[in-house]
Amino acid sequence: MSEQGAGQGTKEQSVPATVGSREISLSGQGSKEERLAELEELELQTDHQGVLAILPSYAGKTVLELGAGIGRFTGELAKEAGHVIALDFIDSVIKKNEEINGH
Repeated sequence: MSEQGAGQGTKEQSVPATVGSREISLSGQGSKEERLAELEELELQTDHQGVLAILPSYAGKTVLELGAGIGRFTGELAKEAGHVIALDFIDSVIKKNEEINGH
């Protein structure tokens, strides 16, 4: 997001978000690698079993995992699903997912 004031340049606004007890900035500032590292760290903090427990049964089904990231859920989904299609828009995390999950 940006704001344009009269006679002022574009000003980047930070959107705060809280994950657990940690506040992060979603302003998009920092290098791509720094933002990716921060997102990976946040992904580590996710309660995997809690998230998987609220999903409807996917045993033997084809699962489309959007925003699969580096694959923290992909392997777990693949244990029960008939087939997992893991998608992400960042090439480097797709490659990492393939390395972790052997695809």
